[in-house]
Amino acid sequence: MLNIIPQGKKAQIWESAILYLLIISVVIAIVLEAGVPMMDNLRDKSVVMQIRDSFINLDQHIREISTAGPGSQRVVPLETKKGTLKVDDGRILWSMDTEAQIMQPGTSQKFGNIRVGVNADVKASETSNRFIISNSFVRGVFNKIGNSSHYVPINSSSLINHLQSLDTGATVNGTWSFEIDDAEIEGNGYTAMLDKGNDLQEGRVLYHLNLSSGTEHDLTLILRANSDFFIVEMR
Repeated sequence: MLNIIPQGKKAQIWESAILYLLIISVVIAIVLEAGVPMMDNLRDKSVVMQIRDSFINLDQHIREISTAGPGSQRVVPLETKKGTLKVDDGRILWSMDTEAQIMQPGTSQKFGNIRVGVNADVKASETSNRFIISNSFVRGVFNKIGNSSHYVPINSSSLINHLQSLDTGATVNGTWSFEIDDAEIEGNGYTAMLDKGNDLQEGRVLYHLNLSSGTEHDLTLILRANSDFFIVEMR
């Protein structure tokens, strides 16, 4: 049997085939665009869970060794597929940049001695006469003055010792002042660190002031994780 297909019909078949191919290509591109990030997020979540379990296992071995006799040793495998692992100030730290929503930003969870946090790079400590708050970008050094049970005469210009950029190493020294109605606030008061520790979401130094007028004010300097600036709150 001889079939005769008009030329116009043949062209229409080719156009349809090309159209189908274009539609299929577009669908594949959409699937890849949505699916690849999703797979990356799932992979990063899996990495975080594996690292968390490895650290919990490591912590358990450390606890066992601490109760064992002198010379006790353990060989503990610790594999990191992604991220950065380092030892700093007696702590083992692992960090990884990811777009995956592992936890809510600004939150953390503790598993014994293990802390898992998102955007938790703030360190707050103190010496005999200084409060020190830093993150990956900046460090602030504040003068320790008085305490909550011992008010001393102070003014706002004596609060900040210096600020330092950790990217460039540049240190800014000088006089900072805080004013109310164009007048520097001063009186009797004290300074205090409200948050202290490592791997914090934010660090805060409180400047409590009792003015001669009888009014009291709290000025708080705040450094948050992954920020290159301090926030000042006045109440």
